Amino acid sequence: MSAGSDLGLACYARGSYGPTITDANLVLGRLGDRLGNGMVLNKDLAREAISKLADKLGTGLEETAYGIIKIANSIMAKALRIVTIERGYDPREFTMFVFGGAGPLHGVELAEELNISSVLIPPNAGVFSAFGLLSSDYRVDRVRSIVKSVNEISEDEIEYVYDELVDDAIRE
Repeated sequence: MSAGSDLGLACYARGSYGPTITDANLVLGRLGDRLGNGMVLNKDLAREAISKLADKLGTGLEETAYGIIKIANSIMAKALRIVTIERGYDPREFTMFVFGGAGPLHGVELAEELNISSVLIPPNAGVFSAFGLLSSDYRVDRVRSIVKSVNEISEDEIEYVYDELVDDAIRE
């Protein structure tokens, strides 16, 4: 499973709730043992986490790690199909643009699965999302439900709730 942006992974030596995609990538040699920021990944702990699963499955370490990658890629390919094929777009007509911490690790296999012939990995792909966040306008969204039928609520009550939401957003 993916740990998302939480560094609770075996390979980060911060404990583990099971082997993750990062652990599998490290075990398979798809990641080096040192990240760009100097952080060292612990391959032994990643191997240990995956070995526990391998023992339960009765498979080898590398086979289990590769299985983790295949499952992750399958889930990501399903998401890509939702935003392309299910919306009427043929992914073969596009270049796959990969970004994020692990996008470049999976992009080529995903492109192959979707018959996409071209993959673009931008410089600094790992910080692409963070750059987008930092360069976008600051925005605060506030929502509140009023559980009443339309005939039971007054315009004044709606304006009051609206004003509270605006004040709260301004304070933030």
